Amino acid sequence: MKPIILILATGFGLGNLAFNCSGSLLKKFPSLPQKWSGGGFLGTLLGFFFVFLGFPLTGLFGFLTLFWVTCLSIFIADQAEKIFEKKDDSKIVIDEIIGALWSVAFFPLDQFRGFNLFIFIGSAFILFRIFDVFKIPFKSVQNWKGGLGVMADDLLAGFSVNLLLRIALLL
Repeated sequence: MKPIILILATGFGLGNLAFNCSGSLLKKFPSLPQKWSGGGFLGTLLGFFFVFLGFPLTGLFGFLTLFWVTCLSIFIADQAEKIFEKKDDSKIVIDEIIGALWSVAFFPLDQFRGFNLFIFIGSAFILFRIFDVFKIPFKSVQNWKGGLGVMADDLLAGFSVNLLLRIALLL
């Protein structure tokens, strides 16, 4: 069970890759702090990759799938913290993956065409990274214990980005 937890928690190893490479990468690019170029960034990219693969994000089936995956991710993050013996270890990126999915959940992405889809997804990506890095306004939820503490700020960031995008599209 431990290898499966680690594979999923680290986004199929992306969290480990970023952790191992970030030191040497940051020496070459000192203006890129790890929060913008490390595991969280790669986890967010993976989340949006799943969006492009067609992860179900609309309708009742999409909601139930995303809800179930979120609950499972809370469990996985909790177990990964115990394995790493560190609160919200930077190698854990499942929180960014799921938060990214929630940021565009329930939008009819098939109605966006070409460049409009690129602009929409790009905006969601940038907004999610801003909310995630600066913990707008959810910094205190990271103090919660276990997997919920790992996941909560990213889930709230995803919900906030989703709401902000909906408001922007109405205007």
